[in-house]
Amino acid sequence: MNKLLLIVIVLVTLVSIKKYTTDQTSQVRIITYNVWKGFEDAPKRYSAFIEWMKEQNTDIVALQELKGYTNEQLQIEAKQWGHSYSILLETKTGYHLGVTSTKPISFIETIQDKMAHGLLHCKTFGIDIFVTHLSPFTYKERQNEVAFIAGEIKNTSNDKIIFLGDFNALSPKDSIRYESTTLFQYFFERDSIYENNSNLNQGNLDYSVIGEIDNMGLIDLMDEFQPTFPTQCKFETNSFSKYSTEATQNISRQIDYIYASPSLVKHSTSAYVIDNEQTNMISDHFPLIAEFNFPKEK
Repeated sequence: MNKLLLIVIVLVTLVSIKKYTTDQTSQVRIITYNVWKGFEDAPKRYSAFIEWMKEQNTDIVALQELKGYTNEQLQIEAKQWGHSYSILLETKTGYHLGVTSTKPISFIETIQDKMAHGLLHCKTFGIDIFVTHLSPFTYKERQNEVAFIAGEIKNTSNDKIIFLGDFNALSPKDSIRYESTTLFQYFFERDSIYENNSNLNQGNLDYSVIGEIDNMGLIDLMDEFQPTFPTQCKFETNSFSKYSTEATQNISRQIDYIYASPSLVKHSTSAYVIDNEQTNMISDHFPLIAEFNFPKEK
């Protein structure tokens, strides 16, 4: 066969495959992001966040630590990154939770009394979304929160579920990576200084919370260890080292997660952390992104 003809056939085939994939599937891109105290007193961080979000072409966004936010403010911002729909849970701690989407959001429920920073349950794109920010203070509080959330997820009839946010908890899959760090010493000192802190479990790093989530039947989309906290920068208006010893101690650990039900995982195409110059100055957490390709509805 003529070599030129063969090349043409291959190119036509590749274009046809790409067109078929585009015509038959629909990508859904999801971000979870803890934005550190709602950008208080940090206009440069806030501006950088808005500009970064405009570039992401997202479908669903889950946000934590929206301190000082109102429903109206979140709606205005969401429209800037192309989302016409949003919902805000104003938590009792002031560290609000939010979800924005390009499709309508059905409110299901919000939980306050059983959670440190609340639980927001809503539905969009046919997916039940559970977004939370677990207690930063004690592993027992986190255990109780996760036990409650497990019941909520179990009672959800939809088989398409995403559970995501800032869990403030360590994964047993990452335990070997923490052995060579000063993370244990950090928690030991923190628990010793603050009376309301108890993060070590019988003198050891606690992996029970993520262990329980793993037992829910959901799947952690981050296949490999990805440090999501903290960034190592110093904000121009709020020196991060002034507020958090983690930054000065250079302790990287995974505490942000995106879990999905098996029916969604089979459509998952990627999951990753974005750690670049922009995100390194926006917050003390990095954003996590998960992408899916779903068959288009006929």
